[in-house]
Amino acid sequence: MNPEFLFCMKKAFFVIILASLLNVGCIPHMEKVEDNSVQLVDSSSAKSVLSQTSTGKNSLADIERLKNQGYSISYVTLSGSEIQAINGHKGGGYKINGKLITIYINSSLGVQDQAHVIVHELVHIKDDIEIDQSLQSYAYVSSAAQDFVSNYSVKGIGSFDQRVVSYVLGTLFCTEMRAYSQNQQLSNEGTQTSYFAKGNTQAQFIDQNYIVQFGTSYGSSASSMGSWCSNFSTMSQIQSQLVW
Repeated sequence: MNPEFLFCMKKAFFVIILASLLNVGCIPHMEKVEDNSVQLVDSSSAKSVLSQTSTGKNSLADIERLKNQGYSISYVTLSGSEIQAINGHKGGGYKINGKLITIYINSSLGVQDQAHVIVHELVHIKDDIEIDQSLQSYAYVSSAAQDFVSNYSVKGIGSFDQRVVSYVLGTLFCTEMRAYSQNQQLSNEGTQTSYFAKGNTQAQFIDQNYIVQFGTSYGSSASSMGSWCSNFSTMSQIQSQLVW
């Protein structure tokens, strides 16, 4: 593994939602949410926005591919405060339950930001499916990661194999980088957003909004970590670098 990446990994740790890990076969990221009092939302307007750009069209094609794989996708709304409390920003979230996928959207967002939510969450959904598939061949990695998630706060991060820490941190950070990169592309193509486009500060944003709240930071190493993630086009490729 890239020594610079390992250096980045050693500088931080990440809290993972344990309940999500118990519900699915892969390492969750921060945006998974549990069912709540939700309201079905018509996604046609947001999808119409997506149909006007190449990035958006790719996301719509991803939706069709998921459906062809047997998945059913629904869209529901949560308040911004509910989403903020769960994942640290007011955009959206998702849940995978077998072949049922739910994408959660902030009820106060305009249609362009709703389009960004769909693009963002689709990246996480596809990544989670690939992670789950990868871990089918690496049961010991899944078990070690679950042990880390369950016990790091008690045992201390230094008591875990560095490979386990690197796997969990790398998976989480890279999927956020991949999702926000899609948002940036969508914004560059003219679909403006109040939340998701971060330009060249993307890695720092992830560090400061997803890592710092847990009492640690990648600091000056965030950009190097972001560059490492960007070297790969799929989460499966990233997984192949992180498993052992």
